[in-house]
Amino acid sequence: MSIYTKEINKFMKWSVEKFEMRYTEVFVHPACKSLREEMHLLGIQISRADNNDQTINGPKQRRMATLNMPKVLTQEMATLIFNERCEINIDDDELADNIEGIFKDNKFNKHFQDYLEYQFTLGGMVVNPDFQDL
Repeated sequence: MSIYTKEINKFMKWSVEKFEMRYTEVFVHPACKSLREEMHLLGIQISRADNNDQTINGPKQRRMATLNMPKVLTQEMATLIFNERCEINIDDDELADNIEGIFKDNKFNKHFQDYLEYQFTLGGMVVNPDFQDL
């Protein structure tokens, strides 16, 4: 059970006790499938919230507005963790030169930052080095 679901349930119970508030339906956005399922497990009846507005001319479909914050946050986190000022220090000079050449040939700095974004978005990452004759 997610913390978010527990907090919503706690808030609903508090509202009923504190203000003697009653509710007949709880609306959850269609994109929040896991939240709807968790609320259903708690025994709370959930209805899908629609994106339709009633106007004088009848119902109109509303486009969901977004700020694209997940993308912005993952980009910023990846930049904070790894950027062009990051230094990788290796004691062996010959090995350091060799690895630095490999990093430049493969555009490691750019690609690793992109992969960090994916990792933050998806919640994990596996790095599998591919060795060939050097």
